[in-house]
Amino acid sequence: MNKDIFSFSPKLLVSSPSLLDPNFFRSLVLVFKHDTDGALGLVINRRTQYPAKEVTKSLKIQWSSNE
Repeated sequence: MNKDIFSFSPKLLVSSPSLLDPNFFRSLVLVFKHDTDGALGLVINRRTQYPAKEVTKSLKIQWSSNE
């Protein structure tokens, strides 16, 4: 990756209260990858039917947790 490009990974992004997009409203996003090709992250403060461990495994991202 070009070192002149600012990267948001790995970072936690907290949505602004003024962000009204329902996909990101009041979201906490763990950004795994951010480069000139785009970004990849996981909203970590919403329940889903898919456990984070399964999602990250399918994306070949290492995940460890107590669950």
